[in-house]
Amino acid sequence: MSEPKHLKPMGLVTSSLIFFIPAFLTFLLLVPGRDAVIAMGYEPRTAFLMVGAVAFGMLFFVTAGLYIAEGHRWTWRAFKERLRLKRMTGKEWAATLLLAVFMTAVYLGLLFAGTREWIAQYIPIPAWYSGEGETNSPMLGAYWIIWARLGLFVLNIFGEELLWRGMLLPRQELAHGRWAWLIHGTQWTLYHAWKPWELLMLWPGDLALAAVCQWTKSTTPGIVAHAIFNFIPIVLVTLVVFGVIG
Repeated sequence: MSEPKHLKPMGLVTSSLIFFIPAFLTFLLLVPGRDAVIAMGYEPRTAFLMVGAVAFGMLFFVTAGLYIAEGHRWTWRAFKERLRLKRMTGKEWAATLLLAVFMTAVYLGLLFAGTREWIAQYIPIPAWYSGEGETNSPMLGAYWIIWARLGLFVLNIFGEELLWRGMLLPRQELAHGRWAWLIHGTQWTLYHAWKPWELLMLWPGDLALAAVCQWTKSTTPGIVAHAIFNFIPIVLVTLVVFGVIG
């Protein structure tokens, strides 16, 4: 699969706007928007799932808008080529699995090292963030939560990867060359500003994911590594629902 030859470089200002406008809207949805949904009578866990679906679903519309603006044909071949959805070689699979391990290890390492608590001295962590909100609704046997989380998981992974790694990173590479991963990974970290107490824990993994996608010239490693990293909370929720852990 060849690289699209008619892409234009995307400079820092444009890419920052494309990152930070959705980041701002995501913040509004997941913080005050979530509180507003709770005030309507929904319990906190359901409210998070509802506003999260809107936030991540929004990214698909941004991707489609950019794709249309660039004038591409609506065929699977053209879409796959533009968004660099490629099959991975054995070496790329190995790098992707190592990437997933690195992202998880660094995140958990910084978490257990007290990074979150240190940041909480300056930016208090709201009560709703722990377990996605205080709630009296038991999770044991609530199987719908698993399906809802899986749906949100799909929106999250593909919404972010198709937009950030598929649409933006190739054009950032044209503008910033070998340093595109550093700019891109930092912007992606700041996209998570709705949970600022996690930014330092996410940053190394975000940089690594951007670097691997730039090295392979492919979005696929990002999809796989991001999915593995984000699947861990779903496993924990599933264990709680089935009563394996309390």
